[in-house]
Amino acid sequence: MNGAAWLLESRPGRDDAHIALVCRAGGAGTDADAVAGAEAGAGALDHLSYGELRERVARAGAAWRARGLAPGEPVAVKLPDGIEWVVAWLGVLWAGGVAVGVNPRVPAAEWQAMLDEARFAFVVVESLGQDAGTSTSTNMGASTSHGPGTRTGMGATAGAAADEVRPASPPRLVTLAEARAAWRAATPCAAVARDDEAPAFWVHSSGSSGRPKAVVHAQRTLRSIAMVSTQRLGIVPADRLFGSSRLFFTYPLVNVLLAGLATGCTVLLDPAWPNAAALAAAVRRLSPTVLFSVPSLYRDLMREGHAAALREAGLRLCVSAGEPLPARLGRRWREASGLPIVNGYGTSETLVLVLTSAAPALAAGKARVGEPDAPDEPCEPGAPGALGKGAGHEGDQDGREREEADEGQEDALAPSPGVEVRPLDAAAAAAGEPTRLELRTPTLALGYHDRPAAAAASFTAEGAFCPADLFVPAGAGCWRFAGREDSLVKLRGRWVDLVALEQQLSSEVGELREAAAARVADADGLEAVALFFVADDPARAQARLAERVAMLPPHQRPASLHALPALPRTGTGKLLRRELAARAAAELAASAACAACAPCAPFTPAATFAAPAPGTPCEPCAPCEACASDASGAARTQWATAASTRTP
Repeated sequence: MNGAAWLLESRPGRDDAHIALVCRAGGAGTDADAVAGAEAGAGALDHLSYGELRERVARAGAAWRARGLAPGEPVAVKLPDGIEWVVAWLGVLWAGGVAVGVNPRVPAAEWQAMLDEARFAFVVVESLGQDAGTSTSTNMGASTSHGPGTRTGMGATAGAAADEVRPASPPRLVTLAEARAAWRAATPCAAVARDDEAPAFWVHSSGSSGRPKAVVHAQRTLRSIAMVSTQRLGIVPADRLFGSSRLFFTYPLVNVLLAGLATGCTVLLDPAWPNAAALAAAVRRLSPTVLFSVPSLYRDLMREGHAAALREAGLRLCVSAGEPLPARLGRRWREASGLPIVNGYGTSETLVLVLTSAAPALAAGKARVGEPDAPDEPCEPGAPGALGKGAGHEGDQDGREREEADEGQEDALAPSPGVEVRPLDAAAAAAGEPTRLELRTPTLALGYHDRPAAAAASFTAEGAFCPADLFVPAGAGCWRFAGREDSLVKLRGRWVDLVALEQQLSSEVGELREAAAARVADADGLEAVALFFVADDPARAQARLAERVAMLPPHQRPASLHALPALPRTGTGKLLRRELAARAAAELAASAACAACAPCAPFTPAATFAAPAPGTPCEPCAPCEACASDASGAARTQWATAASTRTP
């Protein structure tokens, strides 16, 4: 088969005149320009029907073949979102190559590492200046090693067919202007037939747990790409799909573009980078019926007063993925917008959302849904082992207990249609303890490009993928997200879910914009938790946090609080928890150099910690607010004593 040809072929019930793509014209511009232009109604919308898209992709495929692209060679599409992005990406598949979407704003060091590992045959860029001094100067070197890998017994990569060899020279840059000219001049060609298991495209993992990995997906995955969209989300050809994230990110690539084309929907594109104002303007301008976004943007839409207007623009359903959706945030969204929101969990290795909100939550919002594989009854609230939830609250009279039980139901996820889920540690699951899951789906990746060790650690011989995320049973075949392996820590003999902790504190302290917890070592080398937060008024937020932290059980209390201008994230918006842990460790080491800081360590802002240079007198740190305002004076006296007896 050829995946691009399969997506775009004429089918019963799909008219070639039906609009496939709609995009705001005028190029990427700046984020501010995009918002201003959309709000003013300026700028035309480009439309492309399915018949026109198929012809353009066939021309692009012919142009790639004329340039010498060989079957199996990877091509990077490093462009802003738009119709040209789609034509270039699908054209690579049509010509038998392997398409790879790349963040056009990828940091130079990460891009260089990607180039060295991927050995792209071509890179499509907006202009030569975009990659000056990067890909043009990269010495890819001659290579006779194998091409894009496939998954074998234990997930290692194996050599591909003889015609699938990596280029032996640096990637050739193709500017968007050159590509457009070549497409116009080319005569449409037939799609190059490929084996079902031949690589079709790569997506890159988020990099939240290390250097991003190129995840290799086969041609056959495209036949199943729309199963979850149609059978769980109830998406139909009349829908207009829009994603707030850019197409190089797996989430919108799969759920908006590929599933949208496979279903016959209209896919809406906007080159503007996402923020609440730009997203609200794009919804008003493009009138989507289904929105795919992330929890942080749904939160920002509410904060900036945009939520209520989205339904008026024609939106009927919201989907949230990319990061955990707190049950309280989901409830607030429904109240503010009047729209149902589906919580989903997926990975770059599985492509689709393998776990999604159970059907009753959708039905309550009157969203169109298909027949789910999950049971008709909602997942049981307060199921045994649900972290932070009680079990069996029969006859609860307390409103807070009922609310917690409702949340337990709302954040429970059921296996999506076509997906098989099993606990990796059945004993842990039976005891209600966190466990990784084995996920089986028709859209499972072949493996990682040139990462056999990583593939062996994540893919099983039986054809399942085991992400590093942890889940606990939620009853009725459902699961509840319990964080990644690096976000669940045992303190004082009890489990602490860092994700739940940061969500709890964020919801209780209104001054916070966002917060994140990280596992660190305290001054004695024992495991502890540090909380990092972003706030418009850091001092006020710090004081409120200190109050809330003091009310937590001892094992849940963060050992330190740190104000930051922004949380570190990947290019796709995933939190880099390991960077927070490294920052906390460095600040702890710096604070240990000044004995005067010791009494204030649990609640001293990071800015007050400063290790003296060798041979320089140690200036006393100012006491933190908790010590300075201590009514008994004990803490203040302790700080003053430590300051007077400090040693450089």
